[in-house]
Amino acid sequence: LPDSLRHAIIKFSQIGYISREIDASLLSGQNIVFYMDQRIIPLQEVVVRVVDPLRTIREMMNRRAQNYARDPVYLTTCFREGIEYKKNVSLVEAVLMAYKTGFQSSINNEQLKLLKMHRAYNNEEKDTLITKIKSSLNSCLLLDVVKNPPDFLLSDYYGQYKFSHSDITTIDNRRVYVISFEQNELVFDPLYKGKLYIDAENYALVMARFEINPLYVRKTADDLVLKRGKNLEVTPENVVYEVSYKLFNGTYYINHIRGDLNFKIRKKNKLFSSNLHVWFEMVNCKIDTLDVRRFLISDKLPTRD
Repeated sequence: LPDSLRHAIIKFSQIGYISREIDASLLSGQNIVFYMDQRIIPLQEVVVRVVDPLRTIREMMNRRAQNYARDPVYLTTCFREGIEYKKNVSLVEAVLMAYKTGFQSSINNEQLKLLKMHRAYNNEEKDTLITKIKSSLNSCLLLDVVKNPPDFLLSDYYGQYKFSHSDITTIDNRRVYVISFEQNELVFDPLYKGKLYIDAENYALVMARFEINPLYVRKTADDLVLKRGKNLEVTPENVVYEVSYKLFNGTYYINHIRGDLNFKIRKKNKLFSSNLHVWFEMVNCKIDTLDVRRFLISDKLPTRD
């Protein structure tokens, strides 16, 4: 040891043993054997559980009356929809008030009211393609999967899917089961695949991420594209949705909804194609449960335009 370290402290440590510290001067001019005592490290108890994915989903559906709102509420939301094609971007931003009915009511009873709106365009590259989104507001209402369960949440369609308990994670400091699903190999229609995040304690669905099965998404072109030019081929590449719910005063309310649709655009008799990205999302910013009434007809915003 150099003279500068003669009065230093040397620490010996090893996993599973109690650390020891000695004066460096003890090592001067001699060989020493040090003995280290074992340390007993207690581990947290490990609980092994078998999670039945179908039973978990059924329990989630059965507990909707306990976990989700049954009475109408006002939601103040931030809404955006966008179109991206080559270098061109079209964006609509709005603040909306939503009249949301309970989970047992039809979405036909729900309403939207426009508070403020802004449009922005960035057309850097001239092109003859004109793209419009239809019914993105209505899609946000439809994607409330607790109120409008898709087929993968309905017992009549369980046979068309494979379900598995794939993980356990935490959301908002609560333990959550992750249930993965995808359509059976013998089903060739375009169905969904994705993941459900279900609270392990109260069985509330807190998040769902799903997409049209990429193997068959191209079959949905006629459903997703309502109109197209005669000289255009529009092919869906992927269609992904996400919806989440947040706990407020003991009840879960819709928190965030997003849809992303990607297409390939190719003009007939042309070799190369271009990418078209269409997306929309709605974020809940405020919840009002007092004095909730339907909007006047004059204030009601059409959701299918």
